[in-house]
Amino acid sequence: MENGNSVWHPAAAETARRGYSEKVDSWSLGVLAYMLLSGRPPFPGSNDSAVMERVKVGKFSLASDAWSEVSDVAKSFVRALLVYNPDKRLSPEEALGHPWLEAAREGSLQTPLPVDVLPSLRRFALLGGWKRAAMEAVAFRMPDDEQIAHLRAAFQRLDIHNNGYVCYGDFEKALGGVGVAREEATTLFLASALGHEDGIHWSNFLAAVLPRSFLTRERLRQAFDALDVRNEGVLTHAAFTQALADDATEVNIEGLFANLGPRVDFEAFFGEFMRDTPQLGSGGGGGGDGGGGGTPEGAQPAGAGALPPLALPSTGQPPLSLRSPADVPSG
Repeated sequence: MENGNSVWHPAAAETARRGYSEKVDSWSLGVLAYMLLSGRPPFPGSNDSAVMERVKVGKFSLASDAWSEVSDVAKSFVRALLVYNPDKRLSPEEALGHPWLEAAREGSLQTPLPVDVLPSLRRFALLGGWKRAAMEAVAFRMPDDEQIAHLRAAFQRLDIHNNGYVCYGDFEKALGGVGVAREEATTLFLASALGHEDGIHWSNFLAAVLPRSFLTRERLRQAFDALDVRNEGVLTHAAFTQALADDATEVNIEGLFANLGPRVDFEAFFGEFMRDTPQLGSGGGGGGDGGGGGTPEGAQPAGAGALPPLALPSTGQPPLSLRSPADVPSG
């Protein structure tokens, strides 16, 4: 099987010999658990032979950034399964009794939210709609490599149903676990989803949490060119709206043209983007389309009023399309 440029397979080393037991299934479970938690195989290789050579050595690492937010009990589950000596490896029955799975059955495990994600989401929500759209254009073109592996792993842990997006219910639960009120969670969801009602997709999430250091002139030039769908060398309201397609009604782009006029070239776009966007995704406060200020690290925006384009309905409840079935009134 292939994962990106690497080949992987879940077979234990002893499968090459006769007389192996059901504990080979425990090894396979360990491989799959490792990949689900980190987004990478424990024994990568360019072909089957290279993978098996690493499997025969039996050494793997939990030290990369992708593991920084994984709980100790989850790591212990992986370690207990990826034991080279089958006599010391958990059996499938013993694996079912591991504290990590016991906690999941009891409902005491909460979706982990990396410590830097919430401040980044809050700063992202304070940006004008056109800046959020530009950020997504940058994120969409980012190579899925080691530089953002920890962000990919964070997204995969939030996407607990493995849908390819984080639905509203799981997002609200994750933020509620770190003390975020439902009203703010809904506002942050709408800001990050960028018009997708099913949930926050990977490119949306990456746009919201992408470190400021990634917003280089070259990457913003690529984003500008992607938004310039008419190849005019400038952005117009019509072209920007066309680039957003179905999301156009959900993203407010008026701030860009109100400040810079009806035809915006790259230099003006770049200057306006960098203005009041000093610390996006990496601490400090990011401003909106207006003056500076922003939100201090870890601080909560001053209520829903800080985000007028994303204000909640007067009921204070999420839109019906974002609620879980239990929330939707009958009749």
